[in-house]
Amino acid sequence: MRKLLAPLFALSISIVLAGCGGLSSIVPNTLAGTYAGNFTSSNGDSGTANITIGSDGTLSGTITDVTNSSQTGTITGSVSVLGIASGTFHYTSSTANVSGTFTSTSSGVNATILIGSTTTDTLTLAVVG
Repeated sequence: MRKLLAPLFALSISIVLAGCGGLSSIVPNTLAGTYAGNFTSSNGDSGTANITIGSDGTLSGTITDVTNSSQTGTITGSVSVLGIASGTFHYTSSTANVSGTFTSTSSGVNATILIGSTTTDTLTLAVVG
C-alpha cells in the first residue's frame, strides 16, 4: 500500500505546483536584495550600479556611467530563481533590451548583462545594509 501512495503523493504535489504557476510563484527568489557596486563595460565605459531584486524576482535599479559625464540610466525587468535576467535599459534618449545572469557571491551578487546586441556589462555588487 505504501508503494502505491508515494507516487500518488508526488503526482498530487506536481499538479498543485502546476496549478499555482510552478515554483517561481511560491518560492522566494534567493537573489532578492538591494545591491551597490561597480560595473565595467565591453565598450570601455565604467561606473556605479545600484540594483534591487525583489523576492518575486522584479529587477530595478540605476547604472551611472562615470566615463560619460556621469550619465545615469535605469534598468527594469525580472530575475528568475535561477538568476536569468531579462528586461529593459533606458539611457539618455535610447532604450535597449537586456539579458544576462546574476550569481550569488559571499558578499552580494555578480552579473553579466548584455545591453542591446553589442555591449556587455559586468557588475560586481555588494549587499546594501
